[in-house]
Amino acid sequence: MLIDDDNAPPGYVWVCPSEEVDADYRAAMLRHWASLGGDDLRARFWHTPSPTLLSRRAELLDFEHVAISALAPADRPDFFVGMGETGPDLETGGRADLGFSLLADWRGKGLGKPLVRRMFWVAGRRKYTSVRIACLPDNLACKRLCEALGGAYAFTDDRERGQLIFEWPL
Repeated sequence: MLIDDDNAPPGYVWVCPSEEVDADYRAAMLRHWASLGGDDLRARFWHTPSPTLLSRRAELLDFEHVAISALAPADRPDFFVGMGETGPDLETGGRADLGFSLLADWRGKGLGKPLVRRMFWVAGRRKYTSVRIACLPDNLACKRLCEALGGAYAFTDDRERGQLIFEWPL
């Protein structure tokens, strides 16, 4: 794991996978996802994945296509209180889709904006030209965060339950 405190909130560090993603990083990802409640899992993954599915996702996630940056307390870098993930939008090659989650006990502490800004930076380093975040219409915290970060409300996608799409140029 690579530890970086550049632009991290005070008392926190960014934890990124090294070139060879090790089992410890994948285990920390799984612990984070497994700590999310049912509604949080649905907001993050658009469904409520089983523990087995989360475990397989942590085991098989392809870091050549997906970038993850985790936020952890400086004294516990293996405890991911927040995670952001960005990868290519399969419809357009230049845009990144971004997903993120914060553990319930760590919300309201000013960590959401730095986490999403970090993922914008990661997407830019991967040469994406824009970033998109989709949130469920009832996820008011995500909607407010996207608006506070200047996200342009792009459209509502009504494929299933509907989702609000926000975009930012990089």
